[in-house]
Amino acid sequence: VDGRGAAVIQLVDQKLGRGLGASIAAACLGVSPWLSPIGAWLQLTGRAKSTAGQAAEWGHILEPVIRGYYAAKHAVALTVPTESEYHPHLPWLRATPDGFWPERARRVQVKNVGPRTSWHWGLDARARSVPPHYRIQDIVEAAVTGVEACDFAVLFGGNDYAEIPSVYDAELASAVLESLERFWWHVTSDRAPEVDHADEWRDYFADRLPSERSVATADPITVEPLIDQWHEAAARRKDAERAEATAKNKILAAAVEASANRLKSDHGEIVIVQPKGRAPYLRAPQSWGLE
Repeated sequence: VDGRGAAVIQLVDQKLGRGLGASIAAACLGVSPWLSPIGAWLQLTGRAKSTAGQAAEWGHILEPVIRGYYAAKHAVALTVPTESEYHPHLPWLRATPDGFWPERARRVQVKNVGPRTSWHWGLDARARSVPPHYRIQDIVEAAVTGVEACDFAVLFGGNDYAEIPSVYDAELASAVLESLERFWWHVTSDRAPEVDHADEWRDYFADRLPSERSVATADPITVEPLIDQWHEAAARRKDAERAEATAKNKILAAAVEASANRLKSDHGEIVIVQPKGRAPYLRAPQSWGLE
């Protein structure tokens, strides 16, 4: 990067951590299954720490194993970066790929995927594809490193290995970088992104509420329609909950009639669980992402 870029990187390191990394980019754009835009903003502005759990920990543990298997399979000596690379024109944008082929001919992304999230990659093991949140990560890595070709080396459920090549889309990449640049403005200006449904907003607003009782009149133009929306959504939710409960009870009746505790369906397998001493309940197919 040029002198100005180096200065920006230094500012980012001092004030805002190390910039916006490829792994959090999907959350910034609202397409991550695990983190919302406000959650990403809270982390990038230093208001919150990463909440990566045991799955992420095992991902780090197994990364060298999966990468080694990939390297042996292709008979290549991969270069593993030890530091992030920064985009030449967006010096706040960084990425740390899991590996490069010799002469940076390709990148490698290593993923350890548990059984509950394997559906993100497609229900048919013979036709898997890179899910949207990882496509965003791939696009950022390609933009930062200049290496568009990438293989995802993925271990599913601890014993099912697959390789899924990414398909670079220049138009999508341009839109992603433009959107990330707008999000980064929210970080550097210390202005929260647009309010949405995420639970993290309650944490953000918690220390901004007055401690003493204070009454204000709802604005008739901006707030009153939102109160109406809340009321209508609550009524629809009650109707939906009743419809869901009725459908589940009827499915349970059908399973009992068939003397079965598992039902194969077009949506996937529905499992009927009966804890000891408690009423049975239905477990939705993993493809629904409801568990």
